[in-house]
Amino acid sequence: MRPKLKEDPKEWRKFTIVLGVMALVIDFVLFQRDHIGKWSALAVFAIAAVMIGFSAIKPQWFRWLYRSGMTASFHIGHIMGGIILTIIFVIILTPLGWALKLMGKDVLETKKPPHHTRSYWHDSKHRNPNHFEKQF
Repeated sequence: MRPKLKEDPKEWRKFTIVLGVMALVIDFVLFQRDHIGKWSALAVFAIAAVMIGFSAIKPQWFRWLYRSGMTASFHIGHIMGGIILTIIFVIILTPLGWALKLMGKDVLETKKPPHHTRSYWHDSKHRNPNHFEKQF
C-alpha cells in the first residue's frame, strides 16, 4: 500500500509550518529544562524561523520535506497500528476468551443444537412488524 500524497503547495506549506512550530516548541522546552545550550537553542530557532518564512514564500522548495515526512509517517502508522492491535488482542481479547471458555459461556452460540432440532434458526426478538416504520 502506498500513501496518497497531495501535490498541492498549500499542503506543503502547512506541513512545513507545522513542522517548524513543533521544532520551536521542542526547542523552547529543551532550553527551559537546560537540556540544550543557549547557542544550540538559538540555532534551532533560526533554522525553524527561516524554514517557516521561506515556506510562506516558496512552498515548492519544501515539497521533498512534505513527501518524505508523510511517507515516513504513513509507514510508521502502519507499524504502530499492527503493534497496538496485537497488544489489544493479547492483553484484552485472549484473556477474555479464556475466561468465557472457563465459565462455559457460548456467546456466539456455536455449540450444536440439541438432537431434536434441525436448524440453528432463531426467531426474531422484534415481534412488532411495524417497528421499522418510525425509526427517527
